[in-house]
Parts: sequence; structure tokens; C-alpha cells
Amino acid sequence: MKLKKILGISLVCFCFLNIISCSQENKTTEAVVIHDQITGDIVKSPLTLSYPHAAGYNFYITGGSGPYNINNENPEVARIELYNENYIKVIPTQTGNVKLYVTDELKNSVICDMHFAYSELKYTVCYLYYEITGDITDKQKQEIISKVVSNLPQEGGGYKFVYLDEERTSGNAFIYKTEFNKVPIEGILKNEDPDSFVITADNETRTFHLGTWDPTRMINNQPEAFMEDVTSDFKPDYPKLEVVRTYQYLKEQ
Repeated sequence: MKLKKILGISLVCFCFLNIISCSQENKTTEAVVIHDQITGDIVKSPLTLSYPHAAGYNFYITGGSGPYNINNENPEVARIELYNENYIKVIPTQTGNVKLYVTDELKNSVICDMHFAYSELKYTVCYLYYEITGDITDKQKQEIISKVVSNLPQEGGGYKFVYLDEERTSGNAFIYKTEFNKVPIEGILKNEDPDSFVITADNETRTFHLGTWDPTRMINNQPEAFMEDVTSDFKPDYPKLEVVRTYQYLKEQ
């Protein structure tokens, strides 16, 4: 009788330990994962995000076994907060890199490298077209084209804009005359109208209008172009000139 009692107690203990063991095993089978709160997609490291971004970026955690702890190695670059047990808010305070650690109660963890950088827009010039009208000779037209060409990036060159504000209205402009691995002309960008790019470089301010012009009907797959009206630059030397416009057909990188 005594032996049966001991065996019974042992069996109960074994089952209890086995349940605990299975429970612990179940807790560790699912990895800790960070998701983008808007899309629900799993966040892949490294992650590049735009700065500045006053509202911050939102993520949530799944997997592992809560409660979760977070650790930010670079608090001077971004403020990172854990709220509602498994939600994360990341507010960048400057450009740079952050290494975010998320750890659950069983020491399962995931690491996410975040890089905060100014938002960029890059265009390559694919084709140039000139609209020149008025009572001028072919020689005069070629003279105008020659002067216009000297002021524009050629095919393979282009523009890079680095926005310094969240609204993407101002920043730095880099003009590559022939190709992107050459030293650019540096300037200032104003983009308060989404369809107008005002660039100041080399003590000259120029306005490019972004549109979908295709006067030659030769380019079917290139919808964007910079148009610039430079009639006033040539009118004093060519009084019978009516219009001089340039079209830079663009490919966004």
C-alpha cells in the first residue's frame, strides 16, 4: 500500500514536470518577431527610415513569451518606447544608426538595425528635347541649342535631391552633368509646389516644371519630364524668337 502511494506521488510529479516542460517548450518554439504596424509585414534588418519624422514609426511584437523588454544602444539617435505590452514607437531625433533589442521573459530575442537618413529623390536624364519657335534661321537655332545644352545634364547625367524637412519642400540639390559617379554641381532646392523644382546653383536660380510632356511622341514609357522655359534668356539676342523650352525626360531611380 505504501509502495503504491509512493508510485502514485511519483507519477503525479512526473506528469506535472512533464506539463511544465512541454509548456516551456511551447513558449520557445515561436521566435520573437517585429512587425510594421501599418502593413503588418515582418521587419527585416537592416531597416532604412526617413528623418525627420515627428510622428515616429510604429511596430508591434509577436512570438516568444511576454512580457517583452527593449533595449536601445543609441538613445541619442532615436527615442524608442514600449507600450501596451507589445507595441513599439520609434521617434528619430537625428540621422544615424540604432540597434534595437527585443527580449522576452525566456531570453528569446530579436535584433533590428535601423538606419535614419534624409529622404532622397534621384532622376536620370534619358532624353533631351528642345522646342524653339520664331522667325529665326537654322544657324541661330543651332546657336541657341548649343547654349541650352551647355546648361543641362546630358543623357546619363541627372539630379539628386536630399530633403532636409519632413514635408519634402527644401533641401540640397546635386546636378550631375554627364554621369552620377562624377563630381556634382551643388545647390539648394525649393519644392513648395510638388510639380516645380526651384534650384539655385552657381549663383543662378532655375525653375523646372515636372510633367508628362511628350511633344515628339517618341518615348512611350517615360512619363516624367522637367520642362524649363528659357525664352527670356535668349530674347534680347534674338528679337524675333517666340519660345524656347527644354524637356528633360527622366527616369526615377
